[in-house]
Amino acid sequence: MARIVEWRPTASCPLDVVEYLTVHGIYYEHWDLAGLPDRLRRGWNLDGRERIAVIEALSAPLSRMAEAFHTISYDLVLLAPELTPALDDALSPSRLPHHHSEAEIRLVVDGEADYTLTANGATFTVTLEPGDLIAIPAGVRHAFELTSLRRLKAVRLFQSPEGWIARFDPAEVEVPAR
Repeated sequence: MARIVEWRPTASCPLDVVEYLTVHGIYYEHWDLAGLPDRLRRGWNLDGRERIAVIEALSAPLSRMAEAFHTISYDLVLLAPELTPALDDALSPSRLPHHHSEAEIRLVVDGEADYTLTANGATFTVTLEPGDLIAIPAGVRHAFELTSLRRLKAVRLFQSPEGWIARFDPAEVEVPAR
């Protein structure tokens, strides 16, 4: 289950992660991945067929998310030193505070990631672990980093054909119409 690592300027962090994230406008769920075959959940050298099998095994809850968040596609990303040439270079832009014009929605299948978010006047870091799904609304400033495990297998859900386009200038923050 996700955990809040640090927060500013909030005086204290509630024990309930879901409540804390909800108060700050961040959607969170924890999914039980026990039904996903171990090879697909814990394996890292997945071929194209196996990557598709991960998505298919999660199709029912992913379809629910697609309907709720109006996503049009999803993929499976695997980030690990042995799989991603120049991993640090590839992650470098994501480490800088940025935002997107669409929600960033991610389900962690294996590994861990830290998101540092600035939302509703607070800056805090949430560590995501297997089974954690987060939806960061469009326009919310955040940075993304792998934890010391240096591995992440995650399903990314996209609301537009272009996918997430990082915007680094805070002046470009767009608040989508609801």
